[in-house]
Amino acid sequence: IIVGKRSLIEKMKKNHLLRALRVDKMTIAALESTLRCYIDGNPHQTVPVLEMLTYSTSDLEDKANQLGTLIQDVLRDWEGEYSIRVVETQDKVGGGAYPLQVLPGFGVEIQFDFDPEVLARQLRLQEPAI
Repeated sequence: IIVGKRSLIEKMKKNHLLRALRVDKMTIAALESTLRCYIDGNPHQTVPVLEMLTYSTSDLEDKANQLGTLIQDVLRDWEGEYSIRVVETQDKVGGGAYPLQVLPGFGVEIQFDFDPEVLARQLRLQEPAI
């Protein structure tokens, strides 16, 4: 979305890069849908990322524990040594490629003595994929 003086926008329209930088219809539809969520009411309930940013640390820890249990169930019959535990993290959030805001979070740490490709494949084959 470009906002500015009409004369400058007209110059931009004449630039050959405009075609390369133009967004497609799907991007416009996604943007429209997101903006409607803001206009229609409470975006924290309808925009998933905003909802996730409002989770309490105890909610995040619960979700990490649930994921750890799910992974434990997947690996239950595997041969080889492994351990699974929930760990505290510092998660960066924000716009673009340089997020600046740091929030506390939780992750699931898996330590194992077998090929990581085998583990990755097995987790992706789950319903839903992990």
